[in-house]
Amino acid sequence: MKKFLLIPSAFLAAFVPAYGLNYIPVAVNAGGFDFDTVVESNATAGANGSVYVSAANSLDGVNSAFYEAGLTGSAGGTGLPSNEQLTATVGGDSFTFNLASYGNNTGLSNNALQIGPTDVNQTLTLTTPASYTGFAFLGFSTEAQNLDAVGDVTVNFSDLTSTTYDNVLDLPDWYTGVSTVEDPLIFNSQGRVQTATGMYNQSLGQLSPTAGGQLYANMLTLSAGDQLKTVQSITFSITGAAAEDRTYILAVSAVPEPGSVALIVFGGLVLAGRRTRRPQA
Repeated sequence: MKKFLLIPSAFLAAFVPAYGLNYIPVAVNAGGFDFDTVVESNATAGANGSVYVSAANSLDGVNSAFYEAGLTGSAGGTGLPSNEQLTATVGGDSFTFNLASYGNNTGLSNNALQIGPTDVNQTLTLTTPASYTGFAFLGFSTEAQNLDAVGDVTVNFSDLTSTTYDNVLDLPDWYTGVSTVEDPLIFNSQGRVQTATGMYNQSLGQLSPTAGGQLYANMLTLSAGDQLKTVQSITFSITGAAAEDRTYILAVSAVPEPGSVALIVFGGLVLAGRRTRRPQA
């Protein structure tokens, strides 16, 4: 009689990847952020001419910034979520991003990394170094209507080596950008606020650049060799951008490297599951 080893499907699911990739949040040192991109919902409006300048930095030529949902005067359903987390499923891939704190009406609270022609070699350090197969960087560009700011990403490892991936950082403009396979749209805040005047540019219910405030995922797949290394930090730089072009990174997610232990266990289960013959008498 033939014998087979039955392996529970739930157990196999823990080792066999689904069709889509699952990008989970990667914690980074908040001290690496150098720009406040969001006006928090409890921000106090200042005097005329400086309404929210102490709550967020200006991100473009008309002093626009993101705002948290519920900011005084904003339309319902617009703004960034108060739980500071974004989730999306695009093209079969799932993404979860944890945003840095928007602040609590106590002045500027840096929650993004600014990268530009003069802001080169900007680095985010992982709180817990680990191995990954690929990354997704949540962000956007500004003043890049004609050509998105393009840049390099250098992945730095615990063995003191590094690999530079050229021209892979290419986040669309937050106002005129278009979702692509390489840079899928993750979230549309459907509104921006001008920090100097407090005026809103909103477009409730439209997933379009009418009001701006779009966030994209820029994806990077590591080489086979780099996937086996431990990532410590990631450095970003912009090349070939106009003087006013800027790119902002708000969060990092990644697909964990499965690890040799899991592969060995799975390989052993596959071998054990092959049919066996009863010894002949």
